[in-house]
Amino acid sequence: MELKQFLNRNHGLRYGLFLGAAGVVIYLLCYIIDIKLLFSSWIGFANIALIIAATILAVRAERKAQGGYLEFGEVVLTSLGTILVSTLITVAFTYILYNFIQPDLAQKGKEIVMSNAEQMMVKFGAPQSQIDKAMEDMEAQDFSQTPLAAFKALIATVAIGLVYSLILGIIMRKKRPMFPE
Repeated sequence: MELKQFLNRNHGLRYGLFLGAAGVVIYLLCYIIDIKLLFSSWIGFANIALIIAATILAVRAERKAQGGYLEFGEVVLTSLGTILVSTLITVAFTYILYNFIQPDLAQKGKEIVMSNAEQMMVKFGAPQSQIDKAMEDMEAQDFSQTPLAAFKALIATVAIGLVYSLILGIIMRKKRPMFPE
């Protein structure tokens, strides 16, 4: 079977590849433009929006391919497949970025996140003792991308993706009629 035919019949895989590639491009652009963008909540929100859009498009394409009907489980599998494939790609890229392209990125990221958190806490009027405690706790955290950390990120993202996919399954399912018209 040709790759094109395979991808045309596997919408979760196809949209997962697109989403994963988009994630890598976004991370690369952020890395090139300004490393601080990698740790921006706005980039996180944009990624969430892309995930939602890609999973909905994948489910719609699958439903169209099946004559306008898609059972709950089929919606969940298509959505979760999209999320799993894209997560594998972005986690692999993140691991390579942190460990081979710029090995000091974990430390720089920690500094950026700590600075942003401190600024936000000051902005919201947190007491200095609470700020100091939060900074101390963050300083103790390990921001490195080990194989275990990459695996944990994969599992966490897929777990959240499963919950999302279940909700999407409830919303986007369309049962086939018992008796054809």
